[in-house]
Amino acid sequence: MYKQWRGQDGIPTLVLAGPDEFAPDAGEDATGRLASMTRKAHDLLRVDDGYLSAAAAAWFRDHAGGMPKGFREVGGEPVTRLHRVADGSGVERTVAVVFLPALPKPWEDPTPAMAAQAVQAGLAARARADLVIGVAGWGGLGERRYLAELGQAFHILLGGGIGTGFDGVVDGAAPSLLWSRPDMQGRSVNVVDVLAWPQRVQGLSQPRHWIVGIDISVRQVPLKDAVEPDPAVEAVVGTVPAAW
Repeated sequence: MYKQWRGQDGIPTLVLAGPDEFAPDAGEDATGRLASMTRKAHDLLRVDDGYLSAAAAAWFRDHAGGMPKGFREVGGEPVTRLHRVADGSGVERTVAVVFLPALPKPWEDPTPAMAAQAVQAGLAARARADLVIGVAGWGGLGERRYLAELGQAFHILLGGGIGTGFDGVVDGAAPSLLWSRPDMQGRSVNVVDVLAWPQRVQGLSQPRHWIVGIDISVRQVPLKDAVEPDPAVEAVVGTVPAAW
Protein backbone atom coordinates (compact mmCIF):
# COMPACT_ATOMS: atom_id res chain seq x y z
CA MET A 1 0.00 0.00 0.00
CA TYR A 2 2.78 2.43 0.87
CA LYS A 3 4.88 1.80 -2.22
CA GLN A 4 3.10 4.51 -4.22
CA TRP A 5 4.61 7.29 -2.12
CA ARG A 6 7.55 5.74 -0.24
CA GLY A 7 10.56 7.41 -1.84
CA GLN A 8 8.48 8.54 -4.80
CA ASP A 9 10.50 10.82 -7.09
CA GLY A 10 13.42 10.51 -4.71
CA ILE A 11 11.60 12.33 -1.89
CA PRO A 12 12.74 11.04 1.52
CA THR A 13 9.80 9.50 3.33
CA LEU A 14 9.13 8.54 6.92
CA VAL A 15 6.32 5.99 7.31
CA LEU A 16 4.54 6.12 10.67
CA ALA A 17 1.72 3.92 11.96
CA GLY A 18 -0.54 5.14 14.74
CA PRO A 19 -2.87 3.38 17.17
CA ASP A 20 -5.98 1.30 16.43
CA GLU A 21 -4.45 -0.66 13.54
CA PHE A 22 -4.87 -4.20 14.83
CA ALA A 23 -7.60 -6.69 15.73
CA PRO A 24 -7.11 -6.65 19.54
CA ASP A 25 -7.53 -2.86 19.54
CA ALA A 26 -11.13 -3.54 18.55
CA GLY A 27 -11.50 -6.47 20.94
CA GLU A 28 -11.29 -9.01 18.10
CA ASP A 29 -9.36 -12.22 17.30
CA ALA A 30 -8.46 -13.23 20.85
CA THR A 31 -7.27 -16.60 19.50
CA GLY A 32 -4.65 -14.94 17.28
CA ARG A 33 -5.82 -16.49 14.00
CA LEU A 34 -4.74 -13.39 12.08
CA ALA A 35 -1.62 -12.50 14.06
CA SER A 36 1.05 -14.26 12.01
CA MET A 37 -0.32 -12.98 8.70
CA THR A 38 -0.67 -9.47 10.10
CA ARG A 39 2.92 -9.43 11.31
CA LYS A 40 4.26 -10.65 7.95
CA ALA A 41 2.21 -8.08 6.02
CA HIS A 42 3.38 -5.20 8.23
CA ASP A 43 6.99 -6.36 7.96
CA LEU A 44 6.65 -5.90 4.19
CA LEU A 45 5.32 -2.36 4.61
CA ARG A 46 8.67 -1.27 6.10
CA VAL A 47 7.12 1.01 8.70
CA ASP A 48 9.76 3.30 10.20
CA ASP A 49 7.96 3.80 13.50
CA GLY A 50 4.77 2.07 14.57
CA TYR A 51 2.53 2.37 17.61
CA LEU A 52 1.43 -0.79 19.43
CA SER A 53 -1.04 -0.77 22.30
CA ALA A 54 -0.31 -3.15 25.18
CA ALA A 55 -3.07 -5.44 23.89
CA ALA A 56 -1.68 -5.49 20.35
CA ALA A 57 1.88 -6.06 21.56
CA ALA A 58 0.77 -9.03 23.68
CA TRP A 59 -1.25 -10.41 20.74
CA PHE A 60 1.82 -10.41 18.50
CA ARG A 61 4.10 -11.84 21.18
CA ASP A 62 1.67 -14.64 22.07
CA HIS A 63 0.56 -15.61 18.57
CA ALA A 64 3.17 -14.40 16.06
CA GLY A 65 6.49 -14.78 17.84
CA GLY A 66 7.13 -11.04 18.15
CA MET A 67 6.14 -7.61 16.95
CA PRO A 68 6.29 -6.35 13.34
CA LYS A 69 9.50 -4.58 12.29
CA GLY A 70 9.65 -0.95 13.35
CA PHE A 71 6.83 -1.18 15.89
CA ARG A 72 7.12 -0.53 19.61
CA GLU A 73 4.79 -0.89 22.56
CA VAL A 74 3.35 2.26 24.10
CA GLY A 75 2.44 2.40 27.77
CA GLY A 76 1.91 5.07 30.38
CA GLU A 77 5.06 7.08 29.59
CA PRO A 78 5.97 9.03 26.43
CA VAL A 79 8.63 7.34 24.32
CA THR A 80 10.86 9.05 21.76
CA ARG A 81 12.74 7.68 18.77
CA LEU A 82 15.05 9.69 16.49
CA HIS A 83 15.13 9.19 12.71
CA ARG A 84 17.59 10.52 10.15
CA VAL A 85 16.19 11.67 6.81
CA ALA A 86 17.64 13.68 3.95
CA ASP A 87 15.95 16.94 3.00
CA GLY A 88 15.41 18.12 -0.59
CA SER A 89 19.01 19.32 -0.88
CA GLY A 90 20.45 16.05 0.40
CA VAL A 91 21.30 17.41 3.86
CA GLU A 92 20.52 14.96 6.64
CA ARG A 93 17.96 16.08 9.21
CA THR A 94 16.80 14.54 12.47
CA VAL A 95 13.11 13.89 13.07
CA ALA A 96 11.92 12.94 16.55
CA VAL A 97 8.80 10.82 16.83
CA VAL A 98 7.26 10.94 20.30
CA PHE A 99 4.53 8.45 21.16
CA LEU A 100 2.34 10.11 23.77
CA PRO A 101 1.24 8.14 26.85
CA ALA A 102 -1.50 5.64 26.13
CA LEU A 103 -4.95 6.00 27.67
CA PRO A 104 -5.76 3.31 30.24
CA LYS A 105 -9.02 2.69 28.33
CA PRO A 106 -9.89 3.97 24.81
CA TRP A 107 -12.97 5.82 26.08
CA GLU A 108 -11.19 7.58 28.93
CA ASP A 109 -9.85 11.13 28.72
CA PRO A 110 -6.19 12.16 28.89
CA THR A 111 -5.29 13.84 32.16
CA PRO A 112 -3.39 17.09 32.76
CA ALA A 113 -0.49 14.97 34.05
CA MET A 114 -0.38 13.00 30.79
CA ALA A 115 -0.41 16.24 28.79
CA ALA A 116 2.41 17.63 30.94
CA GLN A 117 4.45 14.47 30.35
CA ALA A 118 3.91 14.76 26.61
CA VAL A 119 4.92 18.42 26.52
CA GLN A 120 8.06 17.71 28.54
CA ALA A 121 9.05 14.91 26.13
CA GLY A 122 8.38 17.11 23.08
CA LEU A 123 10.41 20.01 24.43
CA ALA A 124 13.30 17.68 25.27
CA ALA A 125 13.18 16.33 21.71
CA ARG A 126 13.51 19.84 20.27
CA ALA A 127 17.08 19.94 21.55
CA ARG A 128 17.87 16.79 19.58
CA ALA A 129 15.83 17.12 16.40
CA ASP A 130 14.93 19.49 13.58
CA LEU A 131 11.28 18.40 13.54
CA VAL A 132 9.24 16.91 16.39
CA ILE A 133 6.17 14.76 15.64
CA GLY A 134 3.77 13.64 18.34
CA VAL A 135 1.65 10.52 17.85
CA ALA A 136 -1.38 10.23 20.12
CA GLY A 137 -4.26 7.85 20.70
CA TRP A 138 -6.26 10.27 22.82
CA GLY A 139 -9.32 10.62 20.64
CA GLY A 140 -10.38 13.78 18.86
CA LEU A 141 -11.87 15.48 21.92
CA GLY A 142 -8.92 14.63 24.15
CA GLU A 143 -6.39 15.90 21.63
CA ARG A 144 -8.31 19.13 21.08
CA ARG A 145 -8.54 19.73 24.83
CA TYR A 146 -4.75 19.93 25.08
CA LEU A 147 -3.99 21.33 21.63
CA ALA A 148 -2.58 24.62 22.93
CA GLU A 149 -0.24 22.85 25.34
CA LEU A 150 0.90 20.31 22.75
CA GLY A 151 1.51 23.11 20.28
CA GLN A 152 4.21 24.44 22.59
CA ALA A 153 6.26 21.28 22.11
CA PHE A 154 5.39 19.61 18.80
CA HIS A 155 5.47 20.71 15.17
CA ILE A 156 3.07 18.00 13.99
CA LEU A 157 0.48 15.98 15.93
CA LEU A 158 -0.82 12.76 14.38
CA GLY A 159 -3.93 11.85 16.32
CA GLY A 160 -5.74 8.58 16.78
CA GLY A 161 -8.44 6.87 18.77
CA ILE A 162 -12.13 7.67 18.96
CA GLY A 163 -13.21 10.53 16.73
CA THR A 164 -13.40 11.79 13.17
CA GLY A 165 -10.47 11.52 10.80
CA PHE A 166 -9.37 14.48 8.66
CA ASP A 167 -6.40 15.48 6.55
CA GLY A 168 -4.90 18.25 8.65
CA VAL A 169 -5.56 21.67 10.16
CA VAL A 170 -3.68 24.45 11.90
CA ASP A 171 -5.94 25.55 14.74
CA GLY A 172 -5.92 29.07 16.14
CA ALA A 173 -5.23 27.64 19.60
CA ALA A 174 -1.95 26.19 18.31
CA PRO A 175 -0.75 28.10 15.21
CA SER A 176 2.60 26.29 15.13
CA LEU A 177 1.07 22.78 15.20
CA LEU A 178 -0.31 20.83 12.25
CA TRP A 179 -2.96 18.45 13.63
CA SER A 180 -3.82 15.46 11.43
CA ARG A 181 -6.07 12.45 12.18
CA PRO A 182 -6.23 9.38 9.92
CA ASP A 183 -9.38 7.27 10.02
CA MET A 184 -9.50 4.49 12.61
CA GLN A 185 -8.64 0.85 11.87
CA GLY A 186 -6.39 1.59 8.90
CA ARG A 187 -9.10 2.90 6.57
CA SER A 188 -6.92 5.75 5.31
CA VAL A 189 -3.37 7.04 5.17
CA ASN A 190 -2.54 10.69 5.79
CA VAL A 191 0.38 12.00 3.75
CA VAL A 192 2.12 15.07 5.21
CA ASP A 193 4.66 16.88 3.03
CA VAL A 194 7.01 19.16 4.98
CA LEU A 195 8.06 21.81 2.46
CA ALA A 196 10.16 23.96 4.82
CA TRP A 197 11.99 23.02 8.00
CA PRO A 198 11.66 24.81 11.34
CA GLN A 199 14.67 26.94 12.18
CA ARG A 200 17.17 26.03 14.88
CA VAL A 201 18.35 28.71 17.29
CA GLN A 202 21.10 27.93 19.81
CA GLY A 203 20.61 24.24 19.19
CA LEU A 204 16.84 24.24 19.69
CA SER A 205 14.27 23.61 16.98
CA GLN A 206 11.91 26.59 16.95
CA PRO A 207 8.12 26.74 16.47
CA ARG A 208 7.00 27.33 12.91
CA HIS A 209 3.66 28.95 12.14
CA TRP A 210 2.57 26.60 9.40
CA ILE A 211 0.67 27.81 6.35
CA VAL A 212 -1.00 24.81 4.76
CA GLY A 213 -0.22 24.69 1.05
CA ILE A 214 2.83 26.95 1.41
CA ASP A 215 5.32 25.36 3.80
CA ILE A 216 3.41 22.18 4.63
CA SER A 217 0.73 20.17 2.85
CA VAL A 218 -1.39 17.18 3.80
CA ARG A 219 -3.82 14.87 2.08
CA GLN A 220 -5.91 11.94 3.24
CA VAL A 221 -5.79 8.85 1.03
CA PRO A 222 -8.70 6.42 1.55
CA LEU A 223 -7.51 2.83 1.16
CA LYS A 224 -10.01 1.86 -1.52
CA ASP A 225 -9.78 0.26 -4.94
CA ALA A 226 -8.08 3.32 -6.44
CA VAL A 227 -4.98 2.52 -4.35
CA GLU A 228 -2.84 0.01 -6.20
CA PRO A 229 -2.28 -3.09 -4.03
CA ASP A 230 1.22 -4.34 -3.35
CA PRO A 231 1.48 -7.87 -4.82
CA ALA A 232 3.81 -9.06 -2.04
CA VAL A 233 1.39 -7.93 0.66
CA GLU A 234 -1.56 -9.34 -1.25
CA ALA A 235 0.14 -12.73 -1.37
CA VAL A 236 0.60 -12.72 2.41
CA VAL A 237 -2.99 -11.65 3.03
CA GLY A 238 -4.09 -14.64 0.96
CA THR A 239 -2.55 -16.99 3.54
CA VAL A 240 -5.14 -16.28 6.26
CA PRO A 241 -6.08 -19.62 7.84
CA ALA A 242 -9.71 -20.63 7.64
CA ALA A 243 -11.95 -19.94 10.62
CA TRP A 244 -13.46 -23.00 12.25
